[in-house]
Amino acid sequence: PGATTTETPATVVRMRLVGAEATATISGEASGTARHHYFLGAPLRARRDVPTFGRVRYDEVYPGVSLVFYGSERELEYDFVVAPGADPGVVQLDFSGADGLRVDETGDLVITTAAGDLRLRRSHIYQEIDRARRPVEGGYVLDGTRVRFRVAAWDATQPLVIDPVLGYSTYLGGASSDQGFGVAVDALGNAYVT
Repeated sequence: PGATTTETPATVVRMRLVGAEATATISGEASGTARHHYFLGAPLRARRDVPTFGRVRYDEVYPGVSLVFYGSERELEYDFVVAPGADPGVVQLDFSGADGLRVDETGDLVITTAAGDLRLRRSHIYQEIDRARRPVEGGYVLDGTRVRFRVAAWDATQPLVIDPVLGYSTYLGGASSDQGFGVAVDALGNAYVT
């Protein structure tokens, strides 16, 4: 009683790969031991023994650049894997639904929305050479309303990995009438919604 509430507008931000190949080949990597079964109504729609994978790879989203999705602890991550001799400068991201973009003093990409800021931490850019991870300098570059990656000198005879890191994300589902009035995140990454 007596409490005031403020409504934060719902915001959806979508990341799109600008100029990417829409027909990129998709494959599973790091096959798991589990098998899943899906029984969706009619027997003909049932799927049995569906394999699981630890990684999903989209080959050649740009010439010589693949996109790999994988789980890391409790988060979904993705890497751009640049083949030897390919140009990492072709990767270009667009964020629809954002009110603004900026790169802060730490190198993080800050995506401004009416609901608050979304943060992509400074990208980890590296090469694995002789079983050792070697960092490569680089980061986000704003190109108007689009984002590219700046990559310093690297060994173009070896693959290069660009690993953007989302600061925090989760999915909260429910009925369309659900509302959140407050969110807190603890040190373990657990979200508490009121």
